[in-house]
Amino acid sequence: MLDRSGRVPRHRRRSGRLVLALTVTAAGLAACGEGDTPGSEAQTAGSATSARAAPMRQKILIKTDAKLLGTVDTGRVLTGSTLGDAPFCPGGTWSGGHGNLDDNWLDKNIKCPDGTLRIGFDPRTSKGRTDSGPWKIISGTGAFKTMRGSGQMKMKFGAGEQPTEGHETFTGTVVR
Repeated sequence: MLDRSGRVPRHRRRSGRLVLALTVTAAGLAACGEGDTPGSEAQTAGSATSARAAPMRQKILIKTDAKLLGTVDTGRVLTGSTLGDAPFCPGGTWSGGHGNLDDNWLDKNIKCPDGTLRIGFDPRTSKGRTDSGPWKIISGTGAFKTMRGSGQMKMKFGAGEQPTEGHETFTGTVVR
């Protein structure tokens, strides 16, 4: 309703803003819901399902010692290895060497209490007693069955002209 000057009276403008604010608030509350309507139950269930189905990205750090025995190398997973914020493969061991992978890629099977993780890596860059290059997950079993990921590796060799021991560090990101 307009006043004599053709404008909406001031008291009407305020009540219009109040109605608008209450409408927006009510719409927001209705969208949140408490799960007591069929629409909100379906939405809540769908949200929970989507959250569970969404892949989880995590940082991974694998530290190992290495006994370089020629064709098949062996070693242990060292304390300080992590997957996300948790320890990775406590008490784990690994074996590997030149496997059935492409070109110069080496094969490593990491045996953990909750499954096995097979990775491939290419130590393509050498500087002194250090090799480095990319790594990727080839396959997994148990807790690692659906895990995929990659990163960078670094191998520091021990003393000697033909070193037979060293330490490896694999860093990267995985999805499971």
